[in-house]
Amino acid sequence: MNVKGGTHLDLNDRIKIQAELEKGSMLKVIAAIINADERTIAKEIKKRRIKFNNHRFFSLSSNNRTNNCKKISRFPYVCNACKKRKRCNEGYFFEYKAKEAQINYETILKETREGIDMTLSDKCRVDVILKEGLDKGQSIAHIYHSNKDLIPCSESTLYRLINNGNTIAQRIDTRRQVKLKPRCKRKDKNKRDLGLFNNRTYGDFLVHILKHSPFYLVEYDTVVDDSNGAHKTLLTIHFVSLHFMIIRLLDKKEASEIAKQFVYLRRRLSDDLYARMFGLGLTDRGSEFFCVDAIGGVIDDHKRLAHLFFCDSYSSYQKGALEENHTLLRYILPKGTSFNDLDQNKCDLIASHINSYYRKSINNTPYNLFVAHFSNKIADILGIQKIEANDVYLKPALLNKIK
Repeated sequence: MNVKGGTHLDLNDRIKIQAELEKGSMLKVIAAIINADERTIAKEIKKRRIKFNNHRFFSLSSNNRTNNCKKISRFPYVCNACKKRKRCNEGYFFEYKAKEAQINYETILKETREGIDMTLSDKCRVDVILKEGLDKGQSIAHIYHSNKDLIPCSESTLYRLINNGNTIAQRIDTRRQVKLKPRCKRKDKNKRDLGLFNNRTYGDFLVHILKHSPFYLVEYDTVVDDSNGAHKTLLTIHFVSLHFMIIRLLDKKEASEIAKQFVYLRRRLSDDLYARMFGLGLTDRGSEFFCVDAIGGVIDDHKRLAHLFFCDSYSSYQKGALEENHTLLRYILPKGTSFNDLDQNKCDLIASHINSYYRKSINNTPYNLFVAHFSNKIADILGIQKIEANDVYLKPALLNKIK
């Protein structure tokens, strides 16, 4: 039984072993001092002992030479405490030295942890899986989750192999490892307080959450086509707890266009379902979202189905979940891409691929979570379809696949 409980011997233990060997102590005495099993001590001495030539051996006649010293073949296995060493007829000496033994241990430990712990065929299979996924714009986390049974290592090990250059994937392919530039803090500017923001500020939003504790928070934003002479805009609707995003195409970045989209959604959904899904909304102070009645779903008796709140000025981080999700959208529609060729079907396809993309934070896909909370039918109404994990494509070429 290993009394040390499986821990490795350290330098102090080896110094004690050397000291006891030079005293001529018995194996069980050394084991008791080190608090380790006798077999552990014996293996340590035999494995780390150092071999020296006995120069006296070569000056002796062949009749006087010996090669069968019992002290070498059995404990103590070394000549540290041998009193006959000066007149020894053996060809070699063996010594145990603590510092050299520690260096040998550390070297072997380092070497065993280097390299790739997989066969050549396994490595080739991993490279093929990585290449196919990266060509589709998938992240390493998504590739690993979708092919767990085929990748013979953990996710952290896969990242380490990539960072060390041991796979076909390179560090630059791990998008999230690229550090973002520090956010510039801008001072709040004095801005005319519109009556529209009364009881709809971010502070009011926090109070509302404390009172009502809603499960579904929806964040709204717009993505503008920044190419020259373009007007089309994307309205993004993001369910924070589900990581689920809807994309609606607008002809212009105007409140009237956004109002049309929410009127459309309310008609496709029942009032109860609309209130459940869009009951609490948060957006920035862009004028396109000033259509609060359309978003709130005001009915005949002036009752609101949904509450809309606005972030503070220059504080888009207050709806950071949606801003983070926009990075996935930009994989498919990089800045400078024209939206003129987009239609609602293409927007639905983009949203379907993004929502079928595995998220490590929820250990699932947004589509699966949304369907679990609502249904496939509701997802179909919103234009979102499930994309198989290995078919998820997050590159501009996705739009070229549409017939």
